[in-house]
Amino acid sequence: KSMKAAAEQIGLLILDTEAYQASSPDYKGLLQRVKAKNPEVVYFASYLLDATTLMRQSESVNLNPRYYTSAGTGFAAAEFPTQDKGAGRHAEYTFSVSQWLPSAKWKGSAEFDQAYLKLTGLHPAYHGMEAYAALLVAAQAIRKANSTEPKALRDTLRTLEIPETAFGPVKFDDGGKNAHPVLVTQVLGGQYRVVWPPNAAETKPVYPAPEWSKRQK
Repeated sequence: KSMKAAAEQIGLLILDTEAYQASSPDYKGLLQRVKAKNPEVVYFASYLLDATTLMRQSESVNLNPRYYTSAGTGFAAAEFPTQDKGAGRHAEYTFSVSQWLPSAKWKGSAEFDQAYLKLTGLHPAYHGMEAYAALLVAAQAIRKANSTEPKALRDTLRTLEIPETAFGPVKFDDGGKNAHPVLVTQVLGGQYRVVWPPNAAETKPVYPAPEWSKRQK
């Protein structure tokens, strides 16, 4: 609902809104209804299993919008671009969002990924990076305030500005929120690639997506 309201607020024409039963094995009828509307963009809010099924069956019904995008969720899961646990080649060219990726052009992102991998044997999700950045911000606030008293730290955080961290720039607004830039990603070559914002992008987006009949199988 929030996405529909936001889209209408900026003048986008919503042709159709479809709800569906999660974990269904067959979405072809739904996708055919969407196809009949001839949309330029298809936006999903789906868990991983549904995202996988929806994209595979989108080829079956030959649904060819200019691009597919999503609210993140299953379309942002690490398994989504994989062949064994996700949509595989059907994930190609889909857009999604992420709080952080190792490939983001923020200084220290790739180094953190490698250090985390060496320590744990796993690549970090954004939660690990977020915790790391929070500790760095807290340490800098303590040094700047020369105190660990809550009031002193609160007042220091209000004025603290860190232009560059591995999680992006840090600056808190009047409400105490960090205006963290969300990354827009696109699956290219079986990998999530950051395509926006420009200061974090590693490549340009591919748009429009090739029609299913013109893709390599």
